[in-house]
Amino acid sequence: MKKLLGIDYGTVKIGLAIADDQMKMAVPYKIIKEADLQQQLVLIKKIIDSEDINEIVVGLPKKLNNDATEQTAITERFIETLKSFDLPVYDADERLTSQAAQQQGIVEDDAVAAMYILQSYLDRHYV
Repeated sequence: MKKLLGIDYGTVKIGLAIADDQMKMAVPYKIIKEADLQQQLVLIKKIIDSEDINEIVVGLPKKLNNDATEQTAITERFIETLKSFDLPVYDADERLTSQAAQQQGIVEDDAVAAMYILQSYLDRHYV
C-alpha cells in the first residue's frame, strides 16, 4: 500500500492531507503554521516518517488561463526542496481548491484545499 501526502503550500501556512492508494480517499490532516522553511521541512519530514508516506503531491498555483503566478515560482522551489527526502514528488493543479474549501464555510481551509489537491491527483492516477 502506498501512502500519499498532499500539500497546499503557502509561505505562511501549509495545508496537509493524507490518502492511500487502496482507499483512494484523501482526508484533511493538518495545517503547519511555521514561516521558516527549514522548520517547515523538519515538520513535514516528521509526518512523512510517522505516517510512512511514499509519495508527495504538491498543489501548483496558476492563473485560470494556466499562466504562472509569483506563487508558482515559489512553490516550484519548494517542490525542488522536497525532493531531498528521496520520495517521488509530483505537482498537481490547485486552481480553485481554496475557493472550494471556503465555500464549505471552513475558516482554516488549507488542509481541506490540500485534500482537494490530493483527491484530484488520486482520481487521475489511481483509478
